[in-house]
Amino acid sequence: MDETKYGIDIVVKLAEAYPQYRFLIIGKGLFFDYRQKPDNITWYGKSLTHEEILYCLDHAKCALMPTRQDTQGVMTCEFATYGIPVITSDLEVCREMCGELELVEFIENSAEKVELEEIYTNLLVKIRDKKDKWEKPNKFCYNNTVKLEEDLIKGEK
Repeated sequence: MDETKYGIDIVVKLAEAYPQYRFLIIGKGLFFDYRQKPDNITWYGKSLTHEEILYCLDHAKCALMPTRQDTQGVMTCEFATYGIPVITSDLEVCREMCGELELVEFIENSAEKVELEEIYTNLLVKIRDKKDKWEKPNKFCYNNTVKLEEDLIKGEK
């Protein structure tokens, strides 16, 4: 999590700007050896099993996944497909991958420009409005990913 491409500093700035929210950071690194951890951040300095990740997602209200180089792109797509609202960086590649997903919002990487309260409220409104009609996105399902590759390899497409 220490490399700048992961945006840990963005999460910390947002935690400082929004002390009313709680943030969970998962990842190994030395960042908090050199920077004060805000009180509203819980940090698990380790890797999690799939079951532990699902537990965290099931108990979270939103996934905040800023990035500078789409370094968390697969996980961001997995989280959105799982059904948790996601906030990620407003990068071209992030919009390409997640732009059509209903429960994804985009932020500028400058914490000074981020209206986290408004973005989170927009996600809550989307969830409320889709409560009985919402379906998990199928953009990354088997038929739209692996099956296409299999057909390509078999020469069927």
